[in-house]
Amino acid sequence: MPGSVVWEVLKEEAKSRVSINIGHPAGIIPVESEAEVKDGKVILKKAAMYRTARTIMDGYVYVRKSVYNK
Repeated sequence: MPGSVVWEVLKEEAKSRVSINIGHPAGIIPVESEAEVKDGKVILKKAAMYRTARTIMDGYVYVRKSVYNK
């Protein structure tokens, strides 16, 4: 969104894209947003964030098959 901290640090080419990648200590997370400015107001049309990790526990422990194939 124009005027936000993220908008101020984005490269010009990224300001027109729907999806950007944000780096953080554990890796990279893709984020999507789409908005328009109408009559001086920002109208958010889409916002999405993806999780960055697979399920590792839910009452059961999930272990990758590759661990057993050694």
